[in-house]
Amino acid sequence: MSVSMINQLIAEGSAVLQSRKSSGIRLMYDLVDNISYGKWVMNCLSLLSQEAPDHVQQIKSIYKPGVNTINIAEQIYAIVASAADFLAHKTENTGQPLKAKNEYKWDAFICHASEDKKNVVAPLAELLRNKKMDIWYDEFELKIGDSLLKKIDEGLIGSRYGIVVISPSFFKKQWPQAELDGLFQKELDGKKVILPVWHNVKRSDVAAYSPILAGKIAGTTERGLKSLSDELEIAILNSGGQKDTKQTPPDDILLSCDYKRVVISQYLHKYSLLCSIFLNYPPSINGFKLKIYWPECIRITKAERLKIGRKQKINSIQYVEYVYEETNKLYPGDSMEIISPSGRAEIEYEFDNNIWSLVEENEILLIWEILLPDRMPIKGEINFRKLNIF
Repeated sequence: MSVSMINQLIAEGSAVLQSRKSSGIRLMYDLVDNISYGKWVMNCLSLLSQEAPDHVQQIKSIYKPGVNTINIAEQIYAIVASAADFLAHKTENTGQPLKAKNEYKWDAFICHASEDKKNVVAPLAELLRNKKMDIWYDEFELKIGDSLLKKIDEGLIGSRYGIVVISPSFFKKQWPQAELDGLFQKELDGKKVILPVWHNVKRSDVAAYSPILAGKIAGTTERGLKSLSDELEIAILNSGGQKDTKQTPPDDILLSCDYKRVVISQYLHKYSLLCSIFLNYPPSINGFKLKIYWPECIRITKAERLKIGRKQKINSIQYVEYVYEETNKLYPGDSMEIISPSGRAEIEYEFDNNIWSLVEENEILLIWEILLPDRMPIKGEINFRKLNIF
């Protein structure tokens, strides 16, 4: 499948989302054009079926012919965008990964404690080699009579990335920590070099050892080595040595914010907030906490199944924190309606002329934050000008 074809699917999906219109029915999601939407989905299923079958299954699991609501269209668009990222690492004709051309001899150096060699490092290195990647791993590279220190130095210098398997054993060993110091030196110019892998550790464990290391988005062995090798393949082949993006929120978790009209009169509008979370691609997540920072100047008339947190000023505007906590596991391709009239929580708010004038004249934002186990928070915001039709 060519790059132009996948780009065409993205462009068609964008056009479908732009055809959004009101359903005209109270508390029902807005709609997209049914004809163009159906045609686009069929094109996606047809063109992605051979090279992205898992993404096709995700689309089939949520697509229902004749149901052309905006929330499902947005979820399918996110799946297609994920497929585009996946296919970007395949050649147009062979479907094999495209290796970045660079001056390095190896794609990655594996830094690890010997205790993790048998169950984690050796099988992971083999999985990456099977993906046609050049991996510096001591069992691959060291021969009888070699100078250990010299060979490791060659591996550190000659590898674009360093995969660091962080485990309880890692914290106890001096040698792998010295290798990690060498990798940190390579990051001094701002390039991303270190690819952390967490094995039987939590974020708090890593933070106690190195707050900087804990701040990096990491892979984990808890979902299996096959899944981990797929994530590392994407990180290595897609990055190409660009600046470290550890502060950029990952796009595997998407949160959409919208509104639904509840009561519309000449002088008063009442709306219901719609918030849905969508897990774009692996890994799965074991629950999460959603924090909504709500400006006090926007009047709430109903807030149910939410905990009220502290108040704080953000950009000179007083905000109140509302918290929703989810304990169920979310798998790739899953979506969850968190805040809506029929969701797990509910928020209704209203606009009158005074509130509308305030929103038009100032930057009044709805701010949200997703807190996940052992990961950096994911943050976002939306202007209240987009959450009303006053």
